[in-house]
Amino acid sequence: MTTAGNGSSEWCGIVPCRIRKSARSPRRRLSARMLVLAGLALGLAGPPCRAQCFYDVFIVPVPACPGGGPTPWGINDLTDDGQAAGSMGCFLASAPAIWAGEGTVIQSLPIPAGFHDAKAFGLTDVNNVVGLTQVKVGSNSVATYWRDGVPIVLGFPADGDISQAVAINDAGQIVGTWGNTVTGPFHGLIWQDGVMNDLRDEFGTAWANANDINELGWITGWAGESSASARAFVYDGKQITYSPPIFGNPRTIGVAINRDGDVAGWGVFDHPVGVQVRRAFLWSAGVMTDIGFLPETAVSTPTSINNVRQVVGKSGNRAFLWQNGELIQLRDYFPSEWSEILTRPAVINNEGQIGFGNGGLGIILKPIGLKAGDIDNNCRVDRLDLMLLLDEWGRTDSLADVNADAVVNVLDLLDLLADWG
Repeated sequence: MTTAGNGSSEWCGIVPCRIRKSARSPRRRLSARMLVLAGLALGLAGPPCRAQCFYDVFIVPVPACPGGGPTPWGINDLTDDGQAAGSMGCFLASAPAIWAGEGTVIQSLPIPAGFHDAKAFGLTDVNNVVGLTQVKVGSNSVATYWRDGVPIVLGFPADGDISQAVAINDAGQIVGTWGNTVTGPFHGLIWQDGVMNDLRDEFGTAWANANDINELGWITGWAGESSASARAFVYDGKQITYSPPIFGNPRTIGVAINRDGDVAGWGVFDHPVGVQVRRAFLWSAGVMTDIGFLPETAVSTPTSINNVRQVVGKSGNRAFLWQNGELIQLRDYFPSEWSEILTRPAVINNEGQIGFGNGGLGIILKPIGLKAGDIDNNCRVDRLDLMLLLDEWGRTDSLADVNADAVVNVLDLLDLLADWG
């Protein structure tokens, strides 16, 4: 037997637990022979047991500030190959920065002429970055796009005086928020190929804010006649779908969206002590799932979701990971000396790596001991990975492509079974 992530030993059916990696999704048809093989494997596997990765703590190297000491910075986005974007600065002002991975040095991006402060929030696989710039710290921000390292000030509509860009996909579609600080309210924006569109024109509501966009161009955020009546949405460019209510309250906020349109967000929960608190949810295939909160806390807020429906966020003053229906306190799975620093995860990529934006350090948690067949990144190759692989059968761009030959087929199935346990 091996030891599970909680320190206990357990058996699942006839297969012993081991510690390994976490998951992805869509839908493809299999041959009858493959379904028989899959059914046999599922029968042998027994019920899935608890499994969770331990993590290495990787500190992104940064240059020294004038006078000594490392430059404070935090990670806001992280690509699948480990590139990171965030903001860094030695004094009050900050600058956007990108890091191209191990063996490289963090690079600051230029701030547009006439501006003196900037922050980076979103990153693509080709190192294009979005964020905001300010004339000075505390002044109204302006949405900004760094394409090939060159800043482009996106601005805001004629009746606005503030904007920010929060996310970008590889097609160059950018979403964010704009508004007027005097007259209000605030609205979502989408920018592409030099054209900025106001989401309120699509929604017909007083408020419509955009928080994230996936590779298909689907957007999530919230819309309503006021922030109190907000409802999370997914907008695919043609149709708006609103989330069902959760916790007995219609107010919901969409925070992050993955490839398949699964949304991590938060709703309003009526706490027994008589106050309303935020509580995280997963909205997938029309179903709202309560993520819950960690013991001795009463709130939870998600920050990111990946393509295998791993969700990270903050519960009280502790970082959490939610996967396969289980809420996990992350500090139990990395060295204890970091537990008071790594409290607010900003992003999780499709490799299960988690970037942190707080503590003045750019830190990435990297799962230890992942195998290629561990599709769902939970440090165990089991029936959950098998089900994900079958669900992805035939796809040419998939996280279930275990052998990286650009298609999910029987070769991937054989490799997964070889990694079993």
